[in-house]
Amino acid sequence: MRLNLSAKTVIFFTLIGVFLYGGCSLFRYEIKKREVKVSYKEASLDRLLELINRNQELIHSLTASLQVGLNFGVPGKYDNCNGQLLIERPHKIRLTGYRSLMPTIFLMVADADNYWVYIPSKKKAYQGLTAENNMLSRKGEEASIEDIKPHEILAALMLDDKITPSQSKRKAYLDILPNMYIINIVERKGEGLLYPVRRIWVEREELTVVRHELFDSQGRLRSEVYFRNHRPAGEATFPWLVLIKRPWEGMSIRLVFKKIKLNQPLNPEAFRFQPSESVDVIRVGTHNPGLPIRISTKNYRNEQWQT
Repeated sequence: MRLNLSAKTVIFFTLIGVFLYGGCSLFRYEIKKREVKVSYKEASLDRLLELINRNQELIHSLTASLQVGLNFGVPGKYDNCNGQLLIERPHKIRLTGYRSLMPTIFLMVADADNYWVYIPSKKKAYQGLTAENNMLSRKGEEASIEDIKPHEILAALMLDDKITPSQSKRKAYLDILPNMYIINIVERKGEGLLYPVRRIWVEREELTVVRHELFDSQGRLRSEVYFRNHRPAGEATFPWLVLIKRPWEGMSIRLVFKKIKLNQPLNPEAFRFQPSESVDVIRVGTHNPGLPIRISTKNYRNEQWQT
């Protein structure tokens, strides 16, 4: 018996359907839930401090090109520019901000004695004492670029506080979380009161520093620093993404490094600043300890890390 054309067509598509359904079953496989096991390292307080101090001792100077993002009170909104950064330990830093085909936006310089923040467009230079690096700014209005202290950027990037047995007033203790070590550095003042000095967060997979908090002389948080993307730099490692949050001033500074060179010889003149006669020099003082935190910081802690 011969089949007509319509019957052949029905049989053809039926076979195609069976093949496709059966063919899919040939390639069908079961997706098994894969558990990723994270191996956390064990380390004592002495071992963690040894690792941090050793890495810092390998960095004598730094030369870097980077992107600088400045935020003054509006979460997530950064004004970005190119930058050049020079650091010579222990006290010297020079940070220049500029845009392509445009003049310098700002120049910040600090050494062991003084710091300068120069704004060429305003023909103003703000000068203060580096020794006041643990004092918070006295400003009632919104923060602006002249409120940035270059030596505070240096303190945020470099973990210089070393704990030794000879430091009778300064102690360290360790908090242990499932995925993090927290090194608390405190100082004894007055009648046995302990004030926080630094808090260092070390993740437990690779034992790298991912967060760093600095406090002022009255125990108030002055810098909250986040580190990401640690890369080898010679024998040391250095983070290529750094977010510095300044809750008292209501500002954030984001540094995205593009090129880093360590331990290059630097010209001492790079860390000196001499304003011309046409520049208005403004002396920056210290704050009144009784001043409240700015209102502009109310949304500060809601800001998320952005690159």
